[in-house]
Amino acid sequence: MKTTHPILKAALCIALSALLTGSCLLTGCSDDDKDKTDTASVSDSIQESSGAETALPEATGEDTTAETTEYKPTPEGGETTIFDTLPEEISPDEKTPDAGADDKAADEGKKPAETVTTAPPAPAGDAPVYGEQSQSGTIKSNTGTTINLRVEWQASSVSAETLEIKCGIWLDFIRLKIVDPRICNLTVKVGDQTFTEAFATGKIWETESVWHNLHIGDATFTANRDPNKPVSISITAGDWVLGGNYGGKFVGEIKANGKAELPALKLISGNPQSLPSVTTAPNVSPDPPKTEKPAETKSLTPTSVPEPADLTLKGDEALNMKGTFSSATGTMLNLRVEWTAVQQPSDPAVAVTAVVWLDYVRLNIPVRQGTITINGYTQEFTTGIFKVNENKSHSYKFTTLSVTIPRTPGEDTLMVIDVSWHLGGTYNGIPIKDVEASASVILSERYSLMPQSYQLPVTYISQQPELPNGCEITSLAILLNYMGYAADKLDLSDNYLPKGKVGEVSYYEANVGNPRDVESYGCHSPVIVKAANDYFAANGGLHKAVDLTGHSIDEIYCELTQGNPVIMWITLDMARQPTVLVSWEVNGETYNWKHPQHCAVLSGYNKKTGKVTYADPLLGRQEVDRATFELRWRQMGSQAVTVHPARENAAGTR
Repeated sequence: MKTTHPILKAALCIALSALLTGSCLLTGCSDDDKDKTDTASVSDSIQESSGAETALPEATGEDTTAETTEYKPTPEGGETTIFDTLPEEISPDEKTPDAGADDKAADEGKKPAETVTTAPPAPAGDAPVYGEQSQSGTIKSNTGTTINLRVEWQASSVSAETLEIKCGIWLDFIRLKIVDPRICNLTVKVGDQTFTEAFATGKIWETESVWHNLHIGDATFTANRDPNKPVSISITAGDWVLGGNYGGKFVGEIKANGKAELPALKLISGNPQSLPSVTTAPNVSPDPPKTEKPAETKSLTPTSVPEPADLTLKGDEALNMKGTFSSATGTMLNLRVEWTAVQQPSDPAVAVTAVVWLDYVRLNIPVRQGTITINGYTQEFTTGIFKVNENKSHSYKFTTLSVTIPRTPGEDTLMVIDVSWHLGGTYNGIPIKDVEASASVILSERYSLMPQSYQLPVTYISQQPELPNGCEITSLAILLNYMGYAADKLDLSDNYLPKGKVGEVSYYEANVGNPRDVESYGCHSPVIVKAANDYFAANGGLHKAVDLTGHSIDEIYCELTQGNPVIMWITLDMARQPTVLVSWEVNGETYNWKHPQHCAVLSGYNKKTGKVTYADPLLGRQEVDRATFELRWRQMGSQAVTVHPARENAAGTR
């Protein structure tokens, strides 16, 4: 996951229309509904409807980035405007209602409350008896604007030797329009003990000129203490990056921090010397040094692992498969392929039909050419003139190809479908020469035997705080630990992950940036495959990494039923599709980085409930709608990685 991203261009959203050389003009917006063109019929359903996630402007060609934010100002010094002027009816100095905050304590970041001590009945004997303790307060950032972080905290004695700290985090603002996720890190220090928690905020779209108090999250920590000594508490909520203008002032990272001092507990009766000593936890460094390779790999075989599903064929199963794949341009214009594969046990070949659709918003282009290939069978097709200017989502049927592929029933057979369509222009500001979509599908009757649900007990590992942009390599650590390796995320990142600089490498050959750096990007599946196999080579591993990018979702779920979790590229914000954040060239090739890219480990599915589960290196265990998960996976290029025993081939056949 990318907790924070730099930008090389000043705006995240790009102008909705672009003039091309020659007679070709292409424009793009959001996908909301379906419509018809004067040249062909429209599909009954489209790949996605984003609803209100993108406000559609009129087709005027005006810049729509005025109220869209990014994480950092441009290298040229440009800034993204979030809210350039405050509403007149709200004073910039007006205090947040219901905040309970004392603004005069903002500089120190604290508002201590009175310590309350109550005396329970004193038992007989010399055993010490202490009063109870409770203290609370408010911590606020001080941006100089009406957008600030606020922390409401309370520290209470659970026992004489134990202190409980509760924190709630809010974002206070007037109006705000941002679509990208942000990360807020919470750090609480109690003496020498350090506790951390991370929270994510999604899209914020509040236009009403009133105070808004967005609840970001809550956390509770339990710390040791010596009741006879005072306790110092330090609380920091921050690294929440606005990265744009608010009220005419540039606001980068927002941070709230403060300290409190709790006195020693009041001794009610008894001898305090009889109390056993308390040992506090060591302080945790927020930026540890690079790790050395471990001397050996230890077995960490998980418990309660379900038995692999029995997918043994009996010989009378029919093949009846279907699927969807699409291009991943990072725009609202993409090819989509719907395919079916059918074969009876007595048939010598499988009948395959593939239908090619174009999903788009607005489009003005002349005649274009395309091709579709299925296992060597190629068909060319020609598309007519498009003059569609309505701000709606459209789906246009390009062509249909039906072929028969020789196949022995019950035998796993690879089917490859490739589709290419020449655009030769710019869509929504993104140069697109050819729109391409491809899929590698293992045709197998085994998929019909998979259980309705299956769940692997994959343990979550957090990428925070050391790897703010290390979702990919942390996902590998999660996978390797599940497979029985003592793989450390920092060791993998520092010693096995290839790294390079933006503009010098592609995300297929190296991680663009360092996962330890907040101003970093990430990598795609081939880089994780290499890191995994290099780790196996150095540590005597009995597995090898397998790149399943482009393979069908049936094969992905089948991997789970055989005990293999799968690393998958998705989005942090599941509510919206990824878009191109920044582009760079390497050796004449253009690489488009899509945002908000994220990576997680798929651990289970349930066809009855329509849900999937995965271990998210930032958010923990997640359960989401299966259709949405699969859509975001396709929009990120259908990338997937797992590991097999070394004797297995790259296709994963057993």
